[in-house]
Amino acid sequence: MLILNATDTLSATAGASTALSVTVYGLEVTSSAQTFKRLYQGQPASTVTTLYTAPAATQTLVKTITVANPTGGAQTIAFFQVGTAAANAILPAISIDAGGMAVYDGD
Repeated sequence: MLILNATDTLSATAGASTALSVTVYGLEVTSSAQTFKRLYQGQPASTVTTLYTAPAATQTLVKTITVANPTGGAQTIAFFQVGTAAANAILPAISIDAGGMAVYDGD
């Protein structure tokens, strides 16, 4: 599970703009509530794109990330937590085959 503290970010960069469809689900936790929700759904750009920023006074638990590649060729994607330098990479860039998908399951 990925943990984002208040104002922390989850970012991504794709090998080609609008080639991959990404959906991120998680749990936002405040002192008074826990809300399971879709944190992001869209197509990251080929430059680093912020997908989600944890709200103030909120801790977010990222539970699931799905990446679908509807294109006719392999595409790459990389994810970053709390910054976009190599040291902030969650994993190195991965390749998703044409018509394929990848799932991160934080359970």
